[in-house]
Parts: sequence; C-alpha cells; structure tokens
Amino acid sequence: MAEDLIKEIESINKEDQKKLKKLIEKDAKSARKPNGLWKWVTALLGASMVLFYFYTAGITTVSTQYHRGVYVFITYVLVFLLYPAGKLYLRIPLNLFIGFVLSSAVTLFMFYGGDTIAFHDHLLVINKAWRSGGFGAAMTAALQLWALGLSSIVIAGVLLFVDKWMARKWDENPTLSDILLALISAAAIYYWIHEFESLNYRAGAETELDAMISIIGVLLSLEICRRVLGWSMTFIGIFMLCYAYFGPYFPEVMAHRGFGFERLSNALYLSTNGVFGVMANVLATYVILFIFFGAFLHKSGAGKFFIDLPMALAGKTVGGPAKVAVIASGLFGSVSGSAIANTVSTGAFTIPLMKRAGFRPHVAGAIEPAASIGGMFMPPVMGAGGFLMAELTETPYAYIMMIAIFPALLYFFSVFCMIHFEAKKHNIQGIAADDMDHWTVVLKREWYFSLPLVIITVLMIMGRSPGYSAFWATISCIGVSWVRKETRMGPKEIWEAILTGARNTLIIGATLGVIGIIVGTISLTGIGLKFSDIII
Repeated sequence: MAEDLIKEIESINKEDQKKLKKLIEKDAKSARKPNGLWKWVTALLGASMVLFYFYTAGITTVSTQYHRGVYVFITYVLVFLLYPAGKLYLRIPLNLFIGFVLSSAVTLFMFYGGDTIAFHDHLLVINKAWRSGGFGAAMTAALQLWALGLSSIVIAGVLLFVDKWMARKWDENPTLSDILLALISAAAIYYWIHEFESLNYRAGAETELDAMISIIGVLLSLEICRRVLGWSMTFIGIFMLCYAYFGPYFPEVMAHRGFGFERLSNALYLSTNGVFGVMANVLATYVILFIFFGAFLHKSGAGKFFIDLPMALAGKTVGGPAKVAVIASGLFGSVSGSAIANTVSTGAFTIPLMKRAGFRPHVAGAIEPAASIGGMFMPPVMGAGGFLMAELTETPYAYIMMIAIFPALLYFFSVFCMIHFEAKKHNIQGIAADDMDHWTVVLKREWYFSLPLVIITVLMIMGRSPGYSAFWATISCIGVSWVRKETRMGPKEIWEAILTGARNTLIIGATLGVIGIIVGTISLTGIGLKFSDIII
C-alpha cells in the first residue's frame, strides 16, 4: 500500500474515530481508566483471569464451581471497579442497598450471634403481618425494623458525600460505593463457589442464608448489566422477574402459579440453571478464550495484514473502499466474533476511506456495521450464539463451524453486490494508487499472519476442543509476531494483550447474569413449553 495513502487516511481518521467512539459508547458504556493503586488492582485481576483460563484450556481442567465461578467473580468485581454507577438518582438506591446489606451484616453478628434463622424471621416480619393483618399490621411491624432502616439511610448519606469527594479528587478511580459493591459481589460469588457441593446436596431445601445471598446475587446481576449495557437488557431481566412473581395475574395462556422472591432467587442464583448456568459455562469454556486470541492476534500485527490484503484485492475496483470494508470485516470477523469489535477495528480505517472516495457519509456509516455484523457467524470464531448452539444441541463446534461457512460467505457476497450496484449508480471509482501492491505481493510478504487461523481451524477439525484450539492459536500469535522486528511481542506487548483481552470480556460478561435470569425464569415457569400454544 502506498505510504502517502496511509498518511492521508490517518490524518482524516482522528475526527471519525472520535465520532465512532461516541456511537459505540452509546451501545456499551465506556469504562474508567484507573490510575495509581487501582490501576494495578484491576490489571492484576484481569491478568489473573486470562492466565487462569489459559491454564484450564491448555494444561488441565478444574471443577465446575471454579471454572464458572472464577469468571463470574472477576467479571463482577471488575465491572463495579471500572464502570461508574451513573447519575445521582441511580446512586441513591444503590447506596441504600449497600447501607441495608452492611447494616444487616452488623445486626446479624452483633445482635443475633450469627443466627440466620432468627434474623431472617425478623426481616420477614412485615410480610407476615401484611398477610395476617393487612396494611395496618404491616406498618406496625415495620416499626420493629426502624433501626435497620435508619442505619441504612445514614450509611447511604455518608456514601453519597464520600463518593462525591472521591469522584472530584480521583475521577478515574472507583468510588467507595463501587468498592463496597465489588466486595459484596465477591462475597456472594465466593459463597456459591465455597458451598457448591453442599448446595447440590440440599437442593430444594435451601437455608435462610442461601435465600439472602441469592437475593443479593440476583440484584447485583441486574446492576452489572445496567452499568455496562444500559437499561434495555436490564429491563428484560426485570420483566422476567416480574413475570415469575406475578404469574397468576398474567393472561391465561401465559399464567402460572407464581413464585415467591426467595424461591425465585434460589432457583436463579444457586442452581446451575441461572446466573451460573449455560451462559456462564459457554463464556468461560469458549468465548473468552477466543476474545483473548483476538487480542493477541491484533497485538501481533495481523491487523495490518487484514487491511492490506483487502486493499490489494478490491481497492482499485468500482466502489473499492466499500468492498475493502466488506473483505476486511470478513477477515476481522473470523477472529473476533463481535460486531462491535469488528466495527472498531476496521471502521476507523474504512469509513473515512469510503467518504473520501465519494460515498455519502450516512451510506459509508451504514456499510461498515452491515459488513461487520457478519463477523458474528463467520468461522472459525463466531459469536456466543455459535457456542451456545454447540452447548445446547451437544453438537461439536467444528461441525457447526463448517456448516456456517456457506451462509456467512453468502451474507458477505450479498453486501458486496449491494455495494457494487450503489457505487455504479453514483459512479464511485476505486482508489487511484498506481504503486499499490498486488495481492500476491501482500500474501508473499505477510502470509504468516494467517497461521493462527489455520492452526485454530485444523485443531478443531481434528477433534480438539475449541478452548484447546484457541490456547495454541494464541501461543502461535506470539511466535508469528517475531517474524518481523517491528511487530515482535515482548513482555510489555504480551502484558498489554492480556489486559486488552480481559477488558474485552467484560462487555459480554456483563450479560451473563441477566441471561441467566431470563433462561432460569423460562425453565422455572415453563413458559418455553407454552410458546407453541401462544404462536398458534
């Protein structure tokens, strides 16, 4: 590729990159960039997750509670430390929640001597009074909890004051309430890991402590999703909880007997059908390892190859820049499995290039995400849906990968044709660069960047697990980077790739709690079996 063309594109990229970043942040809220102590705390947590799952994928397996629990543990803690709570009207109920949890913990150990049964009955006094005596009895019973309520309000007020001071002094570091939420989530998830065997033995006969931990875990899962992805998916989770609780009041075709919040929370948090269910297993077993692989491949310098080759293949043709976007998105999508990551990787380069060639801004902005979406079903690394399909149908992922090739190519071909006719209609030509390298020259010079993709594909076709294949493909990225001096990955570059991979897992990891709530509610209420009746 011509050096002057690269410089020209880079010069106009800055403004478009800012716009692209703003659009992406609307879909996935931007994280903090901590400094000082918290920079190292978050970095070490992320690195420990990457190293732990590399260890389990390439060396030995671990028990279920550790395999799923460690990922949920680190994800929840990192989200609370890296993603801010938001505006004041959101922080107030969160701080009241923290105050109630802390006050309850102190009350349990100081006044009840750790007797969870007595304390649990004390908390339910209002509900019992409501059922037996109505509103008046409930209000009278509420007076018994005045100390707990007052202490919760006092703690919430102190937290608001301290949070404001910390945010003003260290705006990129977590506030005190974020730290406390991270600790509460760590305690709730550690409880599941530690009690995993016991929970299986006493399934259906959960204790009062189980119920209290479950309620905390479900509420934290909703907050995790809200912080990272906003309200859209969180509202779906809240609706499913309401559906499970108010089941008798729904239309007859959807109605069920309803479940109390404790029974519901136990099913969604303690069992392997909810938060720690199929989604957690798929993410921990497959998806995050491929996210790590994508981070290492990008750091090895393969990104340049994924742009240079499409540029050489289609850059000079009619509507060349847009066709470059399609081919580049296909190549990036084959290793990222994420539409957002695909758009970020290729869009910063291709969108300005398309506008420069003559495509209208809104058309250029539409072509890139349309092409990038194909990365979710472009083998060998597809989105989480491909791995869920393999898990739920008990079909080897290699088989799903092979049968997905034709639909993926067909999708990219259809986008390619649409672009060709759009360019013909508006007489948009290719890139006029006489000294642009031929595609055979690019392949001869940079072919080795395709080796990690070859390794991951061959290993899966040979019957190796996706995690094992991703492990060795990731290791090969380091070796590939050493072919050229300017792309060699030393300790610093490997550390940066580890941190990038860990951060990239948080966006999809934030969904596992709400997805667990949705799947668990469908299983618990039996609504899945009623879908056919509803459709008919």
